[in-house]
Amino acid sequence: MNAGFLGEWEENPTARTRADHPSPFPPALRVRVPERHIPKNLGATVRRGLGCESKPHPCPVRTRLNADSGATLGCEDRNASSLACRRWKAVESKCRQRLILRARSDLSPFLPHLLLRFENVSILALKCSRKLISLDDRALARIASGLPRLKKLKLKGCVEITDDGLRSFSLSCSPSLKKFSCGSCGFGVRGLNWIVSNCKGLEDLSVKRLRKLDLQPQSHAATMEVENGLQRLCLKDLHNGQLFSPLIRSSKRLRTLIVCRSAGDWDRIFEETADALTELTELQIDNVQLGDWGLSAVSKCRSLQVLFISRATDCTDAGISAVANGCRKLRKIHLDGCKFNRIGDNGLASIAGKCLDLQEILLMGVAVSAAGLNSLAENCRNLERMALCNTDSVGDAEMLCVAEKFGALRKLCVKNCPITDSGIEVIGWGCPNLIKLKVKRCRSVTKASICWLKLHRRGLVVSMDAGSMTGGREEEAAAQEGVDGGGHGTRSRRVTSSATHLVEGTEIKLHFGHISARGCFSAYNEIVSSIAPHGLTSHQLAMFLLGYKMVIWLQGPLGHQTKDCSSIDGGGSLA
Repeated sequence: MNAGFLGEWEENPTARTRADHPSPFPPALRVRVPERHIPKNLGATVRRGLGCESKPHPCPVRTRLNADSGATLGCEDRNASSLACRRWKAVESKCRQRLILRARSDLSPFLPHLLLRFENVSILALKCSRKLISLDDRALARIASGLPRLKKLKLKGCVEITDDGLRSFSLSCSPSLKKFSCGSCGFGVRGLNWIVSNCKGLEDLSVKRLRKLDLQPQSHAATMEVENGLQRLCLKDLHNGQLFSPLIRSSKRLRTLIVCRSAGDWDRIFEETADALTELTELQIDNVQLGDWGLSAVSKCRSLQVLFISRATDCTDAGISAVANGCRKLRKIHLDGCKFNRIGDNGLASIAGKCLDLQEILLMGVAVSAAGLNSLAENCRNLERMALCNTDSVGDAEMLCVAEKFGALRKLCVKNCPITDSGIEVIGWGCPNLIKLKVKRCRSVTKASICWLKLHRRGLVVSMDAGSMTGGREEEAAAQEGVDGGGHGTRSRRVTSSATHLVEGTEIKLHFGHISARGCFSAYNEIVSSIAPHGLTSHQLAMFLLGYKMVIWLQGPLGHQTKDCSSIDGGGSLA
């Protein structure tokens, strides 16, 4: 890099353009070399060219360009650039928006310097192990006054922060604070009440694993019934979840409610709070005590559009029917019946008859049959995404129903269901708008059906796991026995009959199992001679040989391949 050019650019930014010099770096990324790294015997011109002489910045636009360039760097690059010079350190301090700190007690002496340097931070995360001593109330109050632009705060494992610390923080924090998240901390209901009451702009509150709630009586819950502007509330892993019932009831603008692994009588809680949740659009319930009584209360939320119910063992078709009858704007429904056979075709028929705008449905452990799928296909014409998981009632007949009647379906997932190759083939002939198919843990599905599906539907993306293709072991064993034992006739018939199930692909390097090198060469020659009349390309041949696990690098048209067999016998080629 030309040192003289750097000095000239500092004095006159418009003297030259990037095309006048060979430097590949844009001017906004060029930095001065620190004084201590330059020998004392260098001339004044060279030292000025390296940027050693401190002078005021001549162009205010340059600082803005530096800040814009620094904002596009990654975390490691930004940290490294801040060590290059003072100007880059200042730029990095101004452009950093997110900061994650290990909130141990030994950080307190350095906290004022950090807050002075990163005063523009809007997202702050303080994380500490519960086995160590974390930051205390004084440090949290200092953070509130040192970050005037703070919008999101996350506390994890800060056991030394108490209710009084949250009170001090809420009184002096930025009015722009919109999200507060805490997990495994040492405060309780009183501290959360101060946050909700004093932070008027708070919209998102997440509470996880607050062990101190277990020791607080029910009378403390009344203090949380304050007017607020919460739009999202997440409660996870709480042993005393009913303490938040007044908070839910007072959140008139609540749009998203997530309750996961939280103890309490949620049937009664929803009965008390459902009338106030007029703007609720998303409800997620996972592993809580909820039954048909609670679902009947949820049906009063007329604006509900997304409903996730997972591992709620007391829910039946009656509760699902009540929700479908009251919440007719539902667009996404996820039901996990846990194989208790309490949710089936009756509940699915109620959803199909009332929720006509349904776009996505996931049925896990739900005893659904072709009759329930028929009612869903006749009424929900806009259904685009469907998943059928962990149920023994979904077989080839249900796959035939999906292929024939779900014309708008774009994504389909089948997991741990007793479908076979016939079910995969009917999907290939139907569902004209299908773009992605995911099959997992369906052990009766073989490789042949998947190859045929990829050939027949070239625009379809098929995702499978190893557990979904264990049914073809007999064919692979017979093929390998024919290669090793010299059964030419049997192997030729198998290759010719399977040639129509191949698919085009890119250049592929195939893996060879336990066949000898001589057996590999003879098998390859016979395969080529057997399927050459079919006019298959080398890429199609590669996909077929994938079933026989051979190491052959295929490229070019059939008949002009170049194979590198050095990994088999130390060298040689095969024409």
